[in-house]
Amino acid sequence: AGHGDLAVSLSMLVREAADGGLPVRFETALATCPVPAGVVEQVVRVVAEALQNARRHAAPTRVVVTLARADGAVRVA
Repeated sequence: AGHGDLAVSLSMLVREAADGGLPVRFETALATCPVPAGVVEQVVRVVAEALQNARRHAAPTRVVVTLARADGAVRVA
């Protein structure tokens, strides 16, 4: 089980995508976002697929991944 930090994991994922040439940035007001490790894994997988789809199909000029937390829920957009 255990916990992971979604903010750190998404930041690293976005940095890797940007280093690979995707015009992407990560935005959050959260210094940390501890959630169960399984949630981190699933969210990172979904965001990674979204970034790949943007690269393959959209020829984007800008991609923004945002992370927020409100009312006990985490929101990634």
